[in-house]
Amino acid sequence: MRSINTFYRRALLGGTLALVAAAAQAGSDATLLCHYKKLGDPTGAATGTVDTGNVLPGNWQHDRLASWSNLFRTPAAPARLHALCEKHLRGTADFHRLIGIGAAGARGASDYPYPIWYEGDLRPGQPVERIVSFGDSLTDTGNMHTASRQVLEFVPKGKTLPSASWFAGRFSNGPTWVEYLASRNGLTLTNWAVGGAQTRDAKFGLIHGIGTQIKSFFEHMDSEKDYDPSRTLFTFMVAGNDFVNDSRYATRIVQEQRDSLMQLVRHGARKVLVVNLPDVTRAPVFRMGRKDAADVLSRVNVYNSALSSVISGVIRQAGDEGLTKGSELVIRIVDARSRFDEVLAHPEQYKFSNATDSCLKIDAESAFSYLREQVPRKHCEAGRFVFWDTLHPTTRMHELMSGWAAESAPATWGLK
Repeated sequence: MRSINTFYRRALLGGTLALVAAAAQAGSDATLLCHYKKLGDPTGAATGTVDTGNVLPGNWQHDRLASWSNLFRTPAAPARLHALCEKHLRGTADFHRLIGIGAAGARGASDYPYPIWYEGDLRPGQPVERIVSFGDSLTDTGNMHTASRQVLEFVPKGKTLPSASWFAGRFSNGPTWVEYLASRNGLTLTNWAVGGAQTRDAKFGLIHGIGTQIKSFFEHMDSEKDYDPSRTLFTFMVAGNDFVNDSRYATRIVQEQRDSLMQLVRHGARKVLVVNLPDVTRAPVFRMGRKDAADVLSRVNVYNSALSSVISGVIRQAGDEGLTKGSELVIRIVDARSRFDEVLAHPEQYKFSNATDSCLKIDAESAFSYLREQVPRKHCEAGRFVFWDTLHPTTRMHELMSGWAAESAPATWGLK
């Protein structure tokens, strides 16, 4: 995965003009896109997208150059748009189930699906109104995929990051943990996470780190006068790439995480889930000639050990600054480390038959693995493998993660 740095330099820098063109063309119109899971694929990764042609009310809000965090703001109700997609897809031969909806830009940008921001109070009287997520490829629900479709227009059609061997732009074979969490609780999800992200900006600033993701999101919210961030559940999972693809000191990353959390709290966040890091050295990629597993694990351990004191410090500083007068700030850790360790130690108890190999037949470390069409191993049963590729878990593991997240939240948040 380390060689992905070379890929970003060539691909992302080479495509910045395409990004400008797409943003310039988008205007204020949008149509409804429906993402669906296809029938007949045993891995569950095959998906399709249909533009319904239904014009969405609302307006586009674009971020600055080289950002994949553009979104379409609409007063339409989420249930209404989902119903339109369900109705439209009934006549699609390979339709299995709806997996998500998005907005397509007009005048030449219709191939690029963007997230939708639903205006107004979506759950009156409830403690949590929606979910907003920040992070990297373990949380990304298609942002890198959308960006790669824009900036890689000079390569053959169909080349995206990740390719169609991954589920609808996720780095897995199905929904990610935040999608399961949102779906189970009837919440909308706005996702700012992007594959390849680190704590700070990476790849010449083209991949937004956690701090820039937070800044970008709240810049969008400046014009959303009725938005109450205290009723948003913010999820925060990052730093894996700092250790797997970089050699940065854990203590420095911890400080940057603290700064980012303070930034989030100063913008009004009062409900935050911070996911610590699993033992990433248990991933298949570390059996492909890498010799840095001990060093990576040491830095992961330093990072995880510091999280509790970081959170205590943020809560204390928020009080000192008078930010929490009249409101309660709750930041909880989701202990992915110990839960992953438990699954890997006793996979059969969780109905996994393989906790060591990737389900996709990838036997060498290469950034370009994510661009190529991959085939499953002969013995791959996606529902019984822990790892989909050489680094990322299957959607079954993501579903377990969503349960861990719900269990980590206070009962007063009403999550399940």
